[in-house]
Amino acid sequence: MTPDRLRRYLGEDEPLVRDWTGELTDGWRARPAVIAATDRRLIYLSDSGFRDVDYDHISSLSARLGTETDLEGTDYRLLVGAGAVLAVGAFLAAVLAGSGAVALVMVLAVVGGVALAEYGWKRREEFDGFRRHETERQRVTITTGDGRTHELAVDADADLDETLSRLVHAQS
Repeated sequence: MTPDRLRRYLGEDEPLVRDWTGELTDGWRARPAVIAATDRRLIYLSDSGFRDVDYDHISSLSARLGTETDLEGTDYRLLVGAGAVLAVGAFLAAVLAGSGAVALVMVLAVVGGVALAEYGWKRREEFDGFRRHETERQRVTITTGDGRTHELAVDADADLDETLSRLVHAQS
């Protein structure tokens, strides 16, 4: 999202006070978004579209700092663990199934689980392991008069909370 695209949503006499790059959370999903404050409303632009909230409709703001942890990379222990779980689960299912086609399929799954675990173990030097990234984020929750909430996340050093508080209270 670019500031040029954002400017298309502004009124003729509506100045852009500040904009941020962050995330808009819809339920469980966080979407990248441009968040903009004008002198009268808050605007969000994301891949899901456009939203705005007039400041006089905001009943409360809350902000908190938190650490988000992301893992990236691959680790051989995933293959070994998944293979072992598959082998043990399939073995137990084969025992419970007794005989017949289901038991045969479960025996094949045991062999597949053992092969997966063995592959992971033999090639463990090729996996780079997990890397943990921690990022400080500011989470701002906006509640409107109709009870709806809007969750935003920006970098920890962003001034989203201070700017919104100032703008919302200037409207009241």
